[in-house]
Amino acid sequence: MGLNKADIPPELLDRIFRHCERFRRDFGRATLIPKSRLRLLLLVCRNWHGVAERRLYSSVSIGSDVVVKAKNGERRVILGKDVCRRFCETVENNPRIASLVRKLRLGCERVQPEESEIHVRIIRACTKVESIELNGCDAAVLDDLKAALAKSNLISLDLSGAALQDLSPFSDISMGPMLALSEILSLLPNWPRLQTISALRGNGRNVDGFAHIEQPSDLEKLEDACPSLRHISILDYVFDSRDLIFLAQIAPNLEDITVFVGMDCSAVLRNCLEVWSSSLKHLHVNTYTFFYSGSVPPDFSPAFTPSMAKLDELRSLDTSAPFFAASALALLSKMEKLRFTRGTYLQCMELAHLIGKGEMSCLRELEMSLFEFNGSPPPDEERELRDHREDEVGRELRRVCTPRKIFYRDNLTSVEELEAHYGYSEDVYSEESVNDWN
Repeated sequence: MGLNKADIPPELLDRIFRHCERFRRDFGRATLIPKSRLRLLLLVCRNWHGVAERRLYSSVSIGSDVVVKAKNGERRVILGKDVCRRFCETVENNPRIASLVRKLRLGCERVQPEESEIHVRIIRACTKVESIELNGCDAAVLDDLKAALAKSNLISLDLSGAALQDLSPFSDISMGPMLALSEILSLLPNWPRLQTISALRGNGRNVDGFAHIEQPSDLEKLEDACPSLRHISILDYVFDSRDLIFLAQIAPNLEDITVFVGMDCSAVLRNCLEVWSSSLKHLHVNTYTFFYSGSVPPDFSPAFTPSMAKLDELRSLDTSAPFFAASALALLSKMEKLRFTRGTYLQCMELAHLIGKGEMSCLRELEMSLFEFNGSPPPDEERELRDHREDEVGRELRRVCTPRKIFYRDNLTSVEELEAHYGYSEDVYSEESVNDWN
């Protein structure tokens, strides 16, 4: 005897309804549209209504313009800002619906004050939201955004200064108005449950978010304010010493860090790494000077030195060679992946010697690029000598890596080698079918 649709357990219904959210290939452009296919399930019966409603509103994505085909065959555009406005009215007028929202993905095709204000109203209304992704915000609304975020209880936050139309892989890299780095960091103590924060493409405004920290005791009161924070990725901003000290004070258990730091922050960074030594697993740290074409100052001090604390849990390091002394890498006993730029001949040969001695025994992948690059191409008479040194370094690193099953990669690595090691990967993202909007 088959089950009546009214007798299906809610847990099973929820798993079935999950398959109503279509999947398609995504080629880089964020598409934020509601789960319109679930709307029809609200009308089947009372038992289905509650389950479909929770799934429909638990995770909401809005902001993208969508071209659909109407029943008469004509094409029409549904503007993301109109959908956003209607959803805002829904959650402001219906607290029960607002209480179902746990994840918000908000964006705008073009940054406009009116739409940014609606985003802030939605964040205010959805008092139980735990995860927020925001793409674009008008400069005039940043104070309201900051106040609304401060009152939430977040587990995850993803901020982008770029509007949705600027996130296409075919568009130029675009920056947009956003909170200052110190403002973003100063918000973190408001969210003791926060696990992940990321920010990028933000043209941070000129505001001191640490103005309320006047005495050392003010910072001490914030110690371990974010005990759950594990992942931080902040690009297009530069951490100065004060930013790093604040982060280490409030979030001592970080596992995954991606940041760019100032040229004078090596000593402070070294101290912060000591705070994170028992938890840090993945570190991507650089300066924009090294990342682009700046030269290495003769007095630049590395952050990784033989006298630093051991990073017992570090699994991957992505940085520029001036940040480390090769001998310090012996302290990274569990490191599996090392990627660096601007390595010198002596530094690379010392690294090969360490690997040959059996140090870094967990290493499985090593990548080097921009060998001996110091801001500009060398003169023609020096280029041949540099190329010879690079070939010698590559041969030596391959010699010690190959028998230890370490994949070594540089600018001479062939496409066949890359494909054999990495294979092919195709990312799949959930997204609605445009025909569901009919």
